[in-house]
Amino acid sequence: MPNDKKSKIIFIYGLPATGKLTVAKDLAKMTDIPLCHNHMIFDLVFKIFKWQSREGQKMREKVYADIVKLSLQSGASIIFTHAHASAAQYPFGVSSNTFVRKIERMTKTYGGLFCPVYLLCSEKELYKRVVHPSRKTFNKTNTIAGMKWWIASDIPAAQLPTKNTFVIDNTKLSSKKVAEMIKKNFKL
Repeated sequence: MPNDKKSKIIFIYGLPATGKLTVAKDLAKMTDIPLCHNHMIFDLVFKIFKWQSREGQKMREKVYADIVKLSLQSGASIIFTHAHASAAQYPFGVSSNTFVRKIERMTKTYGGLFCPVYLLCSEKELYKRVVHPSRKTFNKTNTIAGMKWWIASDIPAAQLPTKNTFVIDNTKLSSKKVAEMIKKNFKL
């Protein structure tokens, strides 16, 4: 049975090493909203399909879409993470921006509130974070070369795919502080 208040899709996105998963875990603890991070979906889908395959990318999008749809239909809120670079194209031509807009449209279609959060930090901090040993979990981008590709595929935050994105520069902020800011901004 749906909750009295609207369900929310808290969509935390940004380049790798911006702290999406760390912030999302802290936010989930603070709010009791379940977390479905992108690596959970990747681990499932890409054990079956190859990363560069059209089928794998379509399945990844379908899993995201089904989770959004079923969560909203049941009245549940959920926290998602998504590694994002505005200019990045998936192997079958869908851009990262298109994907974010698709999740936003679905959320609205099913009567939920889309709560987008874009995390960013300085390039110097990204290079420091990306080589941290913890990034080897879930096969995250964990090399300077990989980070350079992501940075080259991104565009300024002013050109994000949604107009109401809450942008947070967490270069010098703790993950708990960022989670508190998100909680307050979206009244979670």
